[in-house]
Amino acid sequence: PAPAVPVAPVPQPAAPAEAVHFLDYWQILYSRKEIVIAVSLLLILVGVVVTTRMPKVYSATSVIEVHRETPNIDLMGGTSVRYDPIYLRTQFEIIKSRPILEQVVKEMGLDQDFGMEYGWKNTQSERGVVESTVNLLRRQTTLSIYRDTDLIAIEVRLDKPNRPEGEAAKYAANIANTIAKVYQERVAEEGRKPILDGIAQLENDVRGLERQIAEIGPVNEVAMDEYTKLKERADYIVEQVDDLERARG
Repeated sequence: PAPAVPVAPVPQPAAPAEAVHFLDYWQILYSRKEIVIAVSLLLILVGVVVTTRMPKVYSATSVIEVHRETPNIDLMGGTSVRYDPIYLRTQFEIIKSRPILEQVVKEMGLDQDFGMEYGWKNTQSERGVVESTVNLLRRQTTLSIYRDTDLIAIEVRLDKPNRPEGEAAKYAANIANTIAKVYQERVAEEGRKPILDGIAQLENDVRGLERQIAEIGPVNEVAMDEYTKLKERADYIVEQVDDLERARG
């Protein structure tokens, strides 16, 4: 008989190392399932306790449209508005400026509320309480621009005063709305100044034209054409003055 030829063993594919590791980890976790469950419950309990003890923060947002004030009547014969890329950023600084925020503090009596909540009334002068309140309001107010628009969002975040949730949220909303109102009133007041200056200039022009008309006199036949032109110009300016007075009212 022919001698037997030895046959090499066929190699078996090894199990992936990841599978072995996963099974090992699973066996370890399963064998210690009591500890795993206890640690998980402890972490959940700690999270609940920390969350309930954290101070509540109330946020409210007011949105306003910001644009340059332009007179509805052309006073100088050809004014135009140019795009200013930093105009909105400038309004940011105006909204959070001390005069605006101090007016808000005075209108809402925030110095009294925050002075009691933060204990300033017992340690600072009346002026110091107002300053501290203004500084706090500046820190707690955030401004942002809606992309590609003239809209500015005024967000106020407060953790005091301690009030019921509904009242606290309404309190934050009132502050945001008051900041927007005071800013818009300031802008409107500044926008009226060019109109008033224009009215004064037109009134001076009217008086000058009236003097010229009086000097020429309507009975001078040689100057009738000039008189007619001056009178038409005076009538036109008087109409503009009337329009401006109505716009101001």
